[in-house]
Parts: sequence; structure tokens; C-alpha cells
Amino acid sequence: IIAVLILMSTVTSISILSHYFNAFIEDPAPRSDADTRSMPPGIQLYLEGGNTNSGLGHNFMALNHLVTMAHQHNLSTRFVMRTTDKKHGFNERKAMQIKRYFFDDLFMNPLPDGETCVRIKSSPESLADDVDRVKRESAVVVRVEQQQQLNRSICTIFTMNHVKPNSNQMEQHLPLYRHLFELNDKNITRRSIIHRKATASTANVINIAVHIRRGDLFQFISKWGNSATHRLVPVSAYTSLLKQLLTKLFVSEDDVNRKIRVTVHCEGMIGNATVSDVDGTMIDLQQEMIGLLDNNSNHTKAMIHNNVAFLAGDEDPLQAFDDICYSSNIFIAGASSFSHLVGVLCPKPIILAMQDLLVKIAKYSYDYIPNAIMLDVTRGNYSLPHLGLDGGDVELINGATF
Repeated sequence: IIAVLILMSTVTSISILSHYFNAFIEDPAPRSDADTRSMPPGIQLYLEGGNTNSGLGHNFMALNHLVTMAHQHNLSTRFVMRTTDKKHGFNERKAMQIKRYFFDDLFMNPLPDGETCVRIKSSPESLADDVDRVKRESAVVVRVEQQQQLNRSICTIFTMNHVKPNSNQMEQHLPLYRHLFELNDKNITRRSIIHRKATASTANVINIAVHIRRGDLFQFISKWGNSATHRLVPVSAYTSLLKQLLTKLFVSEDDVNRKIRVTVHCEGMIGNATVSDVDGTMIDLQQEMIGLLDNNSNHTKAMIHNNVAFLAGDEDPLQAFDDICYSSNIFIAGASSFSHLVGVLCPKPIILAMQDLLVKIAKYSYDYIPNAIMLDVTRGNYSLPHLGLDGGDVELINGATF
């Protein structure tokens, strides 16, 4: 184990990482006879694909899906960023920045020099049969060429134009993903800059990050109906959590010098803290908090009023991820794969995740995230006619406790 870790810390080739990965995770599913057969020498098989969605979380879960399929069939991974839409401020340049930032080329295994690789279109449903067929055909070719004393590699790339996001086996992959994320040179450079900024004025400062999923969600629900309403979380759920946090952080006169920075990450927000609620009304979180704290002592209210600052999160998704991952002490997660990605890759912040919501969205489970706390929630009925949902009230989370 020590030898492997030393190799990982000084890694200079993707082949080392690929070998470590295959040995690291448990076998996620029983393999067929074709999968367990030893690969004849000279046969090199790859699985290449990506996701066309612009979201950070969806791209990462597509990578996880590709890695899982590659491991199941003993293939080398080649993850390709194929972002084609422009949502969340994305473009091709931003897609390449994201690729370099998270894992760079650690999941883009190089092809053999001087060899022409055959590309075969495949899918998650047909991959097992495709791999089995190619292995059998390639084994025959290799035996013939060995008899003719030819020394030529056979290279096949199974391609998938669109790999769907999937978090299966994420729990087994989690230690590897976190380790590779920390090892990435591009990440280390950015992280050192953020650390210097964060420590310049963090004496007795607690940073709370809040992710409220809005953006194109209203448009998506208007188009597709109830299929995404479970991702709507009313502002009341977030303010109830903030109230609990703030009252616990200011409990005595000893806390009078404590400073709290609440950074709100929400697409479409106005100013530092005004966000859209599920019914479309705009709510100022800071003013909302003042109203919620009326029942607290005057001393506590005064401390919170003087010592708590609400700030707007960065509009750039990559910078926002940086700030949450490395600057925040507490992160209130939203119903989003972006929030879930923070849980997968970031060991620093304590993550508060709403449990009932995540039961409905299994791909966002935080059960295996060691620094996450699952919250109990309350629910209420909401009318959403402005989203074209005229079929009655929709049950949504309206509060959470820990």
C-alpha cells in the first residue's frame, strides 16, 4: 500500500493511475466469462465517451458512469468533454477549463504510438456483447499474426457519443476521486491561491455557503412538468437552517467577536441575498432572517445583526465551486448535482443535506459522504400555476432540522 501511495504522489503516467484504479475499487458487478478471460498480449481496448450537458455535476456523473463501465469490462478510459449547450455560462473554453481543473488527462488514457485504432459505436446496453465479440475476433487475429511472427498491436475504441449521468458505484470510487482531485497540478495551483485569500482574514470567521437551485429550473419544469418539481426547495427550508446555525453560533457573550459570512450561490439572484422563491416572488434572505430571529434575545439579535454578512456567490461555476470547496466551513446543499459534486470531491466543509429530498433523487445520495450530515425535513403543499402546473398543489420541502 505504501509503495502504491508513493507512486501515486509522484505519478508521471496515466498507466500508473489506471493500474491503481483497477486494483483500488471493488468489483462493482459480476463479470461474464468474456470479461474474466485473460487479455491476449497485443490487444488494447478503450472506452471513450462524454456528456453533452453543461452542468459540472452531470459531467462528473457521466465520467463516473464511464469509469464504472470500463472497469466492468477491463477497458481503459478516455473521457471526452463534449459540452454543446450554453447553459450556466458554459462554452467550449469553459469546458476545457473544467476538464483540466478536475482531473486533467488522468482519465484520458493515451493510444498506442504508431497504431491505427478501430472505432466501434457502442452503448451501455450493447457494450458487453461488443467487447465479447471484439475480444474473440482479436484473439484469433493475434494467434495468426504470432504464427507469422508479426508484432502488431490491435487497438479498438468503443465510443459512446452521450454517456448518461449515473452515480452507481460512486461510493466505491469516492476515495480515488478525492485523491486524484487533490493530486491534480491545475487544482493545486488554484487551491493555493484560494488558501492565501481565505487565510488572510479568517481569524474567528465562519464561512457558510448556501446553494439554492434556480437558474433554468423554472423553464425546465414549465416544459416537462412534474418530473423536476422535487428539485424545487422553498426559501423557508434554507432560512430555517440558517436560523438554527446562527442561534447556535451566537450563544454567549464570548461569541461577540465571531464573524459569519453567508455566501449565497443562486442563479438569477439580485444583490447579495435576494433570491426567487418557488412561487416566483423575490425574497431578501437577510431581511427574512431578521424576521425569523424576533423570538431570540436582544443580545443574540444584536450580535447576529452586527456580525453576520450576506454575500453573493461568484457567477462563474468553477470559481463558485472553488469557493465552496476550499473557503466554506459549512455548506447547505441544494437539490443539484453541482452540490453533490462538492460532497464527492471536497473533504473540508461540513455538508448539510436534506434527507427526504435525496431519497427521491437517489443519484444525489450523501449517505457515503463522510463529511455530510443528513437532515430531517418537513413538507408542505405549494401551488405553482406560474410554472404551468395547474393540476393541484405540489408537496415540497419547507423546513429542515439537525
